[in-house]
Amino acid sequence: MAAFPTENALVPADSPATPAVEESRLFALRSYKVIDTVPEASFDRITALAARLFDMPIALMSLVDEDRQWFKSSYGLDSQGTTREMAFCDHAIRSENVLVVNDASLDSRFADSLLVTEEPFIRFYAGAPLVNSEGYRLGTLCVIDSKPREFDASSRQTLNDLADIVVDELEYRVSTRRLLEESAARRDVQKALTETQIRFESAFHRSAIGMALFALDGHWLELNDRFCEMLGYRHDELALLTIKDITFPEDLEEDLNLMGRLLAQEIPNYLLEKRFIRADGSLIWAAISVSLVRNGAGAPLYFVKQIQDISERKRIEDDLRQSEALKTAIVDTAIDCVVTIDAEGVVLEWNPAAEKTFGYTRSEVIGKSMSELIVP
Repeated sequence: MAAFPTENALVPADSPATPAVEESRLFALRSYKVIDTVPEASFDRITALAARLFDMPIALMSLVDEDRQWFKSSYGLDSQGTTREMAFCDHAIRSENVLVVNDASLDSRFADSLLVTEEPFIRFYAGAPLVNSEGYRLGTLCVIDSKPREFDASSRQTLNDLADIVVDELEYRVSTRRLLEESAARRDVQKALTETQIRFESAFHRSAIGMALFALDGHWLELNDRFCEMLGYRHDELALLTIKDITFPEDLEEDLNLMGRLLAQEIPNYLLEKRFIRADGSLIWAAISVSLVRNGAGAPLYFVKQIQDISERKRIEDDLRQSEALKTAIVDTAIDCVVTIDAEGVVLEWNPAAEKTFGYTRSEVIGKSMSELIVP
C-alpha cells in the first residue's frame, strides 16, 4: 500500500478564495464534526466503489482544513492526510468542475511535488468537489493512479455523482446529530417540566392555605385538601359545585367582575376579601388571590386561586368596631366632661358635655394642645 511523504512541498495554488469566503467554508466544514473521527463503513464503501469503478489503486475522501487535508476514508493509501500546501485536493476545491490531471509529471503545478517525485508517485489525479447544500466546497472525492490516465466526460459525471452521495451522507450525519440533540433537549425540557409539576403538586396539596384551579366556566379542575376542609366538603362533593354555588350572593358580583377584567387583560391578578358558604350553611371570610394561566399564544386556560381563612381576623375587627361604638355612645351621652389627651397634651377626644362646659366644639379642639384652649 502506498504512503504519502510527510515533508512539505510548496506547490503554486490556483486563485485562492477571499479570506471571508474561506472562513465561512471552514466554519461549514467544522460544523459537520467529522474531522479526526474514526473510519466509518458508509464512507469506506464509497471510496472502495470508486476505486473499482475506475480501476484505480487509490481513492480518497479528503476534507480540506485550514492547513491540512485529512482523509475521512482512504482506499489503497496508508495515510491520514497531508499538509494543505502539497494537496492536489486544495486545487480541486477551487475548480469549477472535476479537476483532472492526466500526467502530474508534465503539469507545472504538480511536477515538483513530493507526491509526484516520491511515493505514491502520483501521475493521474481526478477529484470531484464535495459541495454542500450551502455551496461550500468541503473537500473532494478523488481517485489516483501512479500512471498517466484519461478520464472522459462520463467518468467525470460518475465521480461527481459519487461525491454527491458522500455529501448526502455528511448531511445525514448532521441531520441525525441535530435530531439526537433536539431529542435530548426535549427530554431535558420534559424532565424539567416533570420536576416542576412534581414541585407544584407537592406545594399545592401540602399548602397550609386553600388552593384551587378552576376552569373559565367556574368548574373546579383541582382542589387541595385545605380548601375542602375550610368549606366542610369532601373532595368529590366540592368538585361538583361551582364558584357561584359556594360564594355568598352579596360578594359574587365583585368577584365575577374582577375575573372578567382578568380575562380582558386589564389586570394581571386580583386580591379580594369575600365570604364563602360552607357545607353546613355557615359563612367564612376568606382573603383570595386570583391569577390567570395562559398558553404560549396568550389564550386563557384556567384560573389559580389561593384562599386564606380570615374569619378570626374579621371577628376581632368586628369586636373592635362594636367596642369602639359602645365607647363612643358612652362618651357622647355622659353628663360629665370627657376629654382625652395624649402625652403631649394634644386633644384626642372631646365629648358633648365638654363642648357645653368649655364652649368649644369637638371639631375646633381635636388635634390642638390643651394649653391653647384653657387659660390657667
